[in-house]
Parts: sequence; structure tokens; C-alpha cells
Amino acid sequence: MHALAMVTRCDAGVDAALDAGVPACMVRLAGSALRPPFAGPPGAAMRVSCAECLAQLSHHGRGKAAILEAGGIDVLAQLLGSDEAVAKAVHALMGVTTEVQSKLAAMQAAGTALVALLKRPGPVADDCRAVLLNVAEHPEARKLLALHLPDCERERFLGALPLLPPDYRMSVVIPKVGKSF
Repeated sequence: MHALAMVTRCDAGVDAALDAGVPACMVRLAGSALRPPFAGPPGAAMRVSCAECLAQLSHHGRGKAAILEAGGIDVLAQLLGSDEAVAKAVHALMGVTTEVQSKLAAMQAAGTALVALLKRPGPVADDCRAVLLNVAEHPEARKLLALHLPDCERERFLGALPLLPPDYRMSVVIPKVGKSF
């Protein structure tokens, strides 16, 4: 697993890993590392390697789709409770949540943990901020975020949220009109 995490640090390695179905394998392995007999210290290295590999893959278009398709958001959310893998899991969520399809799912699965980590000072908090700003681009995810972070805390930790992208804010229908000369 550590070797796969290292291989996915270059584009050729990412392509090879995606062609071999590595994201789905990493999601399954990470899930296994969260349950007995690997829960706790015995699975620590496994959780870190899986999270690192998923983090590398999450910054490539095909990788994001493969992680999402494999149920990776739920496993990454669970890895947020794993002290040794939390930074890599947040990093993976940061990559995946740039995709529209993953914003709401990430907020639903990981919102509570992300907000808790956001409130702890340090680099993980900075990455949680980035994930939460990504998910806040989705109107339903933004509503969930408001449930976790009251306005005063949201302003303090995230700053002013940007306007929703146009494809979420409005739908414009231009009626067809006949030619009239």
C-alpha cells in the first residue's frame, strides 16, 4: 500500500493506478483498517497509506470520479476519526470536493467531523476550511453547514462565503418567439 501511495505521486503512476482499479481497492482496504482486527494501532500504517493514495488520486479528474464511485467519501469521513490518517483524509476530501457531485455527499458524511477539526488550530484546520468552502458551493450543503456553524462562527472560521455559482442560483428559460418582421 505504501508503494501504491508513492507510485501515485506522478501522472504515469496515477494513470496506471486508475487503470488497475486502485481507488476501489484503497477504499475497501481503508474500510477494513477501521474495523477489527485492524482497528486501532494494528491498522494505523494501513489507514495512512490508503488515505495518502486516495489523496494523491483525488487531484486527478478520473481519480475523483473513481473515488466517488467506490464510496470513498464515506470511508474518508470515517478516517477523519483516525488521528494518524486525518491529515491525508482531509487532503483527499479537499481534492474530491471540487466536483459538484461530491459536495453534498461530503457535507453529509463528514460535516460534523470537519467542523470539529476546523476549530482546532493547525494545518489540518486550514485544509478543513478549504473543504468546507468547496462544499459550501452547493446550496443544500451550505444549509447543512449553517446547522453546524452559526453565522458568527462561520464568519470567524470561514470568512464570508462566496456567492453560489450561477448554475445553482438561477435557471433562465428564454421563450421561443415567432419571427415578426
